[in-house]
Amino acid sequence: LLSNDSVQGFYDDFSPVIVRAYLMNHGRIRALYQFVRDCLPTNAQNVLIIGCGGGDLADFIVRRVAKSAK
Repeated sequence: LLSNDSVQGFYDDFSPVIVRAYLMNHGRIRALYQFVRDCLPTNAQNVLIIGCGGGDLADFIVRRVAKSAK
């Protein structure tokens, strides 16, 4: 079983990688975000996110796409 510190350390180290890739116009990441933007209704009230990763896509959904979703 991993300690909380090791899990937190992993995500603390990983987050800047995904941000850098997005800012550097990484095509795969931009395509994924555009796909979500195109497919998810902006008036969605509920969104089920099955976590796998650092949470950047979940954050994008609630802040940029389905702002009123729970």
